[in-house]
Amino acid sequence: MNKISITKKITITAMFIALSYALTYLFHYLKLAPFPSVPFLTYDPKDILICISGFILGPWVAAGISVGV
Repeated sequence: MNKISITKKITITAMFIALSYALTYLFHYLKLAPFPSVPFLTYDPKDILICISGFILGPWVAAGISVGV
């Protein structure tokens, strides 16, 4: 099993945080709703990226990303 170097892990974590911020901005501030007919239902796509980062880098990194976002 290959270990990920610390620098690569920090870089991937920063990329996940940046993508989470971008998706949050796109969906919340630009008012992109998955169901325009039902405005009270919201969608938060950053949680998907947090789950993917948890599977790739481990649960502690996912917890750090969720705190960072």
